[in-house]
Amino acid sequence: NVGHHLGCSGIGIGAGSMGTNTLSEMSVVSNNIVLDSGQFGIFYEHQGLNVATEKPSDFSGTRYAEVIIANNVLRDTTYKGIGVVALQGVQIKDNVIHRAPYAAIEISKWCSDVSVSGNVAINCTQGITIGVDKERDVAQGPKWTLDHIYVHDNDLRVASPGITINANLAQSRVYGNTVFCGVPNAIAYAVTGVDSNNKITVREFFASENVTTS
Repeated sequence: NVGHHLGCSGIGIGAGSMGTNTLSEMSVVSNNIVLDSGQFGIFYEHQGLNVATEKPSDFSGTRYAEVIIANNVLRDTTYKGIGVVALQGVQIKDNVIHRAPYAAIEISKWCSDVSVSGNVAINCTQGITIGVDKERDVAQGPKWTLDHIYVHDNDLRVASPGITINANLAQSRVYGNTVFCGVPNAIAYAVTGVDSNNKITVREFFASENVTTS
């Protein structure tokens, strides 16, 4: 897939609905090349959200098992490389993202049981964001809670920061990542609320064996 005429994303999947409708238990997006796409290179979202609360209407009835996004090459997106929203049971692994002007990978809005591993971000502005970025959701980012998020063994060659936690987070682990921040005084890892009046809560969190030049 080549070119901004692709619209919102190079590959965009919107699944689920209000109520208890479920997605097929196996969904795979792999071995694709997306060049110069609009917005995300790959975007996968559970769209059964209550517009008023931005909370899934029946999250227990929308269990996503084995959503796999793997071995894709994404280059020159206009926004972010890979984004997943309100999904459960996701593997994002062994993708290569070149020159995303925001995060290479973003996991947001009630995601759980997500593994992000073996990905390479090259010359991206940010590496991996758990939650949302300040530019998009200044006032409401931390109201979402994510749990069982595992970010490990990724190679992030970015400007700053390498890994950002910007949501309520529970029972998660960040380990074995390598971060090369390419600008002076860059931040390799950040835990932050999106503004001074909107803090986040992080609990049962473990970080180990990460390597950074910053």
